[in-house]
Amino acid sequence: MSKVLIVDDDPVFRRLHVYLLRADGHETAEAETLGSAILLCQNDHFDVVVADHFMPDGSGLELLDVLDTLEPRPRFLLISGAPGLEDPRLGRVDLYLAKPVSSSDLQAAVAATAGPQIANTPIMQPG
Repeated sequence: MSKVLIVDDDPVFRRLHVYLLRADGHETAEAETLGSAILLCQNDHFDVVVADHFMPDGSGLELLDVLDTLEPRPRFLLISGAPGLEDPRLGRVDLYLAKPVSSSDLQAAVAATAGPQIANTPIMQPG
């Protein structure tokens, strides 16, 4: 299975999804802040990074800027409760999930993005 990083300042959401992804056989790590996620990504390789859009110390899209410098670049799932996001970086997101996100939706999204990838071709563009 894949190595997945969950980045969210909400400890309930973060821990629940870490638990469920581990039960699916994924190796997981978690970060509560953008800063800790950046450090983890710079010091370890993840196949998939799942990040909340809004965090106290920055945006999940700022994490995407860091991920774009890594080789190989992890797949990136962005979760947001904000309707109508407009940011040119959204085109580089592999999968966008709108809150509320069910556990089964997140598990399916990680399974889909953790599969074989071809030159970081997005699986689904934000709509």
